Amino acid sequence: MAIYIASIDDLEPGMVVGRPIFGAGGIPLVTQGVPLSGALINAIRRQKIEQIYVKDDSDGPSETPPGLLSHELEREGRRKVETIFSNAVEKMSISVKDVEVLSDLLSSVMAELSKGGPLTMGSLRAVADMDKVTFDHCWSVAVLSLALYREAIEDGWLPLGTFQDGINMGLGAVLHDIGKLKVPLEILNKPGMLNEEEWEEMKLHPWHGLELVRNQPNVMPMARGIIIHHHQRLDGKGYGPRNRENILSGDRIPKIIRLASVADVYDAIATDRPYRPGYLPWEVLRTMRKSVGDALDSKAFSLLERMVVPFPIGCFVLLKRGEICMVTRSGFSQDRSTPSGSPWGRALALMAPLKGRALGDIFSFGVEDVLLGGSTLQGLAWRVKREFFSALREEDKRLDPSEWSVLSDWKGRFIKAFGR
Repeated sequence: MAIYIASIDDLEPGMVVGRPIFGAGGIPLVTQGVPLSGALINAIRRQKIEQIYVKDDSDGPSETPPGLLSHELEREGRRKVETIFSNAVEKMSISVKDVEVLSDLLSSVMAELSKGGPLTMGSLRAVADMDKVTFDHCWSVAVLSLALYREAIEDGWLPLGTFQDGINMGLGAVLHDIGKLKVPLEILNKPGMLNEEEWEEMKLHPWHGLELVRNQPNVMPMARGIIIHHHQRLDGKGYGPRNRENILSGDRIPKIIRLASVADVYDAIATDRPYRPGYLPWEVLRTMRKSVGDALDSKAFSLLERMVVPFPIGCFVLLKRGEICMVTRSGFSQDRSTPSGSPWGRALALMAPLKGRALGDIFSFGVEDVLLGGSTLQGLAWRVKREFFSALREEDKRLDPSEWSVLSDWKGRFIKAFGR
């Protein structure tokens, strides 16, 4: 059995809730294991919730997806960061009290991350509300930065610091994009590429962020350094400070900032945005690897790479032979002394008849077998239509999802997601 993320528009009566659903302010709405009814789906929609976790009742190998934090702390963190950033939008400032709340929250994060055992990131994240993407991104970058910080210390790349050092790093990471509050919304949410003028405006957000925290006594130099320098590159082509003489490069970039930069880039590519879906971890890592040495630090990237599960449970992949599968087992070994195995997927659809493969089959596959992936069916469909369909002729039947072999309970969802 796997848990996957479903769009609110794809929910159908009879589906079973995979994880508890919470509304604004963390108010519980629906508990785990509850079958959905039409009335309940409409109630969830009225809360403006974009996606929820749903159970897939299938036999075969499965596992519990590992996360860096408990669901409770994840929920509490996102709620508090959203509240603080929402208030900051109204006041165009951040208060001493806000910094204290964030510091206490980050103390809890550090306590959980310090419990021992390998840190593994293999849980997909549902998007509650697209309007909160920036808030969620800042929280996720803070958690991942602190996880990388622990890994760097255990690896000997960073010296063991004080507990306050960790809080300072977490503060810098959670506030790294606070300057985007001063960037016009039409630029932040633009669905296409930014023009030169818009890009110059966007590049000011580290400076705006530093200005917002300049008078905060509890935001230490380490945190301020992350805010102003998180877009620095090893080759010196980064941005942030208004004075080009303050642009850092190579070893002049503190290791703490290099860790936060890796966390920032990873989450930016992996997260759903209003203009495109997030990419699967295996593809995010492949994309980032191309920037190692020029933009990203190789050691910081290697620490990330050993934590990330390439194919999380519940994600969707299109294999080169034409199977569309949902991953039911990641094959990732949390014991780093044991090599990871192959992921397993359940065939939900076949674009064409395939010898030796039937709908519902659960089988292992390799990275070399994967053409495209997505954290949701809609995300996979978005990519397939733009990156795969464009290479096919109009008469190719693989363009028409109604011609595919699809599991009966997924047929409507496939036609809705892949329809042209």
